[in-house]
Amino acid sequence: MSYNRVVIVGNAVRDPELKTVGSNETSLCELAFAVNERQKVNGEWEKKTTFLDVTFWGRTAEMVGQYVEKGTQVLIEGRLDVDKWEKDGKKFSKVKVVGDTVRFVGGRKDS
Repeated sequence: MSYNRVVIVGNAVRDPELKTVGSNETSLCELAFAVNERQKVNGEWEKKTTFLDVTFWGRTAEMVGQYVEKGTQVLIEGRLDVDKWEKDGKKFSKVKVVGDTVRFVGGRKDS
């Protein structure tokens, strides 16, 4: 049995990229995301940042594209996925998050 679910809270690193793909023009939104945590190293507290790529589809993609901007704090629920590609004969892979839901947890920014 397997279970593939993630819940992360963090901030958008830059404005999301919203586009449409395929013949049915499905919405796709890609978001660079940072999750911060504090950990004790040699008796001192240090901040550790993990950067993730998050992909959203459909109506959720449209919502993220419309309301999220650089610095927005959100909670994302989704699953892990692996992108694989080949370049110049070398194989690469990268773990990313495919987001199902988004919840806004930070306060509103002034425009």
